[in-house]
Amino acid sequence: MRSALACFKRKGFHNVSMADIAREDGMSVGNLYNFFENKDAIIEAFAEREILRIRRHLCTDSEHYEEQEACKRDVYELTLARLDPVKARLTLEILAESVENERIRRAVQQFVAAWREVLMPVYLHGGRVTDAVARTRLEADLALLDGIWLRALSVSDEAQKEALAREVSERIWASASRV
Repeated sequence: MRSALACFKRKGFHNVSMADIAREDGMSVGNLYNFFENKDAIIEAFAEREILRIRRHLCTDSEHYEEQEACKRDVYELTLARLDPVKARLTLEILAESVENERIRRAVQQFVAAWREVLMPVYLHGGRVTDAVARTRLEADLALLDGIWLRALSVSDEAQKEALAREVSERIWASASRV
């Protein structure tokens, strides 16, 4: 998958063939097809890997101050990572592909559903916030995070990226921590 990601970043999703990926990895195309039936399957595997990473690393218990600080850092780092223009371009290509490609759309939907599943407990605050209010706040914050992909393509100054990530992550944290 590392080789596929390198190719996608360098050439774009649509401009990469399975032969390109195999060549990048130093294997035969036939061998690559033993692992993935096509590029869609590679994107599905990326999504599954990211879902596991989210579940392992994202802070979801913010009852104690130390955990709150860790959660704030998680949100900031997540936001800053989305400001990488190469990742942003690839993500936007995949999202565009999901409009026409049902298989990619399902992978994207599963990825977003995993975000919701992991984050909803934070927004619910142990039942002190209604499901409807928590869901609305979460969706608004996810929309804000999704917009970061576009900003990544237009903001090139590193200091500005860090300031933007800080501002967005503080807004998301304020929304998520509001009871």
